[in-house]
Amino acid sequence: MSELHKVILKNIKPLMENKTTLNPGEGKLTDEQFYKFMFKNYRVKNKKPYGLRLTGVGNNLLKRVYDAHTYRITGKVNHQALVLMDLNMQWPYYVGRVLATFYSENDSAWFRLNNNDLKLYTEHL
Repeated sequence: MSELHKVILKNIKPLMENKTTLNPGEGKLTDEQFYKFMFKNYRVKNKKPYGLRLTGVGNNLLKRVYDAHTYRITGKVNHQALVLMDLNMQWPYYVGRVLATFYSENDSAWFRLNNNDLKLYTEHL
């Protein structure tokens, strides 16, 4: 997963730095700050970044550069589904209260085949 994080850092961080106003004297965003803005479940384990669930800001920035597949979620978003997605997803994704966005055509297709229901979708991860 760390290679994917590096590619996102390289392609998206310049977009964020152009839009972000930092306090005087702070300088540019560190990589750690960038990852925390981008990923809701970001953490470091054995010196490698983990977590691909995007924040709202991260989702909006990624949509500018990559193909995104956004769908209305049927059913409720539950914690079990979010944990399973965190453990199994290989590509970035965004889950809001009513919308889900995938950056993988395969993930997108499986979500649609499961009636846009996160619980059903995560049972097959």
